[in-house]
Formats: sequence, C-alpha cells, structure tokens
Amino acid sequence: MKVFIIHSGSDKPLALIYKKLIVSETKSDVLVLENGGVFWKHEATNLIKQANVVLFLIGEKSHTSENIDWEIKKCLKFNKPIYCLDLKEVYGKVGEDVEKTKDIGNIIKNTKSSDENHFDVHPALKEQNKFTKEFQFRFLVKPINSLDEFIDKIQKFNNNEYQIFNFPIDEMNEKDLIEQYKAYLATSESLVQRRQSVSSFYISVNAAMISILTLVSPFISNLIYTACAVIVISIFGIILDFAWIRILDSYAVLNASKMKIIEMIEARLPASIYDNEWAVMSNKLNNKKYISFTDSEKRIPKIFCAIYVLAAVIFTVVLVLKICSVI
Repeated sequence: MKVFIIHSGSDKPLALIYKKLIVSETKSDVLVLENGGVFWKHEATNLIKQANVVLFLIGEKSHTSENIDWEIKKCLKFNKPIYCLDLKEVYGKVGEDVEKTKDIGNIIKNTKSSDENHFDVHPALKEQNKFTKEFQFRFLVKPINSLDEFIDKIQKFNNNEYQIFNFPIDEMNEKDLIEQYKAYLATSESLVQRRQSVSSFYISVNAAMISILTLVSPFISNLIYTACAVIVISIFGIILDFAWIRILDSYAVLNASKMKIIEMIEARLPASIYDNEWAVMSNKLNNKKYISFTDSEKRIPKIFCAIYVLAAVIFTVVLVLKICSVI
C-alpha cells in the first residue's frame, strides 16, 4: 500500500509525524512531497500516480492554497481515493510548536475530529449536483474522524477486507440481498458480452486493413507510394492493436473486481458457487497451467501486431533501397 499525503507548507511538521505513525502501524510506503522547487509538480505527479490512496490533512490555510488545489485535482484525475482528516482538534492540543510537543504521537492517535468547528473544506473536494445545484463531496472523497480510522482502512485493504454491506448480516433482508446479487451477477455477464463485441469489432477492422493492403498494393504502380502506404497502414494497425490490448486488460481488471465482490456476497449466502467452481477447475487441471480468457484473447492482437511489424520492416527496407537506387 502506498499513501500520498496532501498538506500545506505550514503543516509539513505534522505531515511528517503522520507519515511516521502510518509507517509504524501499517508498514505502508508513505509518500510526502520533499522538494518545493520549480519542478515540484513533476515530483508530485509521480508520487500521486504511485499512490493507492491519498490522505489530505486539512489545516488552517489548506482551503486557500493553490498548490493543494492542483494536487487534489490531479488526484481526482487519476481516480485516487482521498481521505480527508480535519486537523482543528489536533491544532488545539498540539499548539504551534509541533516539534517540541511531548508524546505527540499519542496525542494525534487519540484525537478525533468533532462534529463542529471544522477548518474550511477546500472547494476542489466538492462538486455541484447537476439536479439540486447543491455542492456535495465528490465520489472519491471520504471524510474520516481520526488517524486510527485511516490506519484501520489501510490494514483492511492490506488484508483484502472490503466493507460492502451497509448493515450487519442479522439485520439484512435475505430476499433483498439475493435480488441485488442477481442484478450484480447480470452486470458481470453483460461485461463478458461487451468484451466479446469489442474483440469482434477490432478483428473486423484489422481484417479490413489487411485486405486493403493485399488488394490495393498491386494496383499502385509506383513502388515508393506502395511502400509508404503499407508503412502508414501498418503503423496505424500497431497503434490500434495496442489500444485493443489495453482495453482487454481493463476488462480483465473490472471483471476480477466484480468476481471478488460476488465471492464476498456469496459468503453470506447458502452456497459459494463461484469460489468452489475455481476449486473444482483447479482440481481438473491437475497442476496444468491455466490460461485465462484475457490471455487467450490478447494473442489475437499480438498476432496482428506481428504481421504489421513484419510488413512495416520489409517495406521500410524496400523504400530505403528504392530511394538509394539500389533497386
């Protein structure tokens, strides 16, 4: 787990103490912007990309900071969850001289944000509701009340424990759970259909491009024009197939996430069908290597890529030889 901490310049001493506490409790890699020079945005971008989650320490001057505004918007752009921790109660207990405060670690850990007297929230954390026109927290923004709450979330994340239920199991309506399970299961099945449609589309486009290459080339009398046409189409085909592979990877991640949630719901149902299906399949394979659907599908764009690369290399050589009057 990697955590990026957003803080104002005046709160850096506190941010470093929070970093030390998080590392000691969770063994996570905590990323704090060290340099404030001309290239700080480049460094911040790299750290934000690496981070799994973001901890925003809301201080007295945070809501007016243009640098924090930039960092928050960059985090939202990269879809990073932002946990917001108000520091007002900590300010009251620690005072201005953070480094000389005794037992500051326990003070921070035992301090919880009150329901009142918060520091002003940064405007970038909120968005306007399209229907009510009211400002609300963005989907990725999650207010928390204490450092312990944040540490607990990290530990659960490290243990692959996700909180998907809104009520204790004994308070749930079993029929409602089954209906929601069936509806969610349908989204997984539709995802497979969409992936197949995407693959069919890319196969059709690649087949059409290769057909154009084989049919049109003989009718172009000038060898230079023929070589240029083949090279351009090949480059376009390679770019297209790389995009296809990335889409397949995205579908694989999304489908794996859906299966994880399905397994978590099934743990509350009489039978864990999908979890046991994997166990039975593993037994049938008898230690043979399992090739996923995604890996199998990715072979097709890789084959097309190989054809385009081969065509591009051959006709690039032909073009160079023609220009040099060798042929």
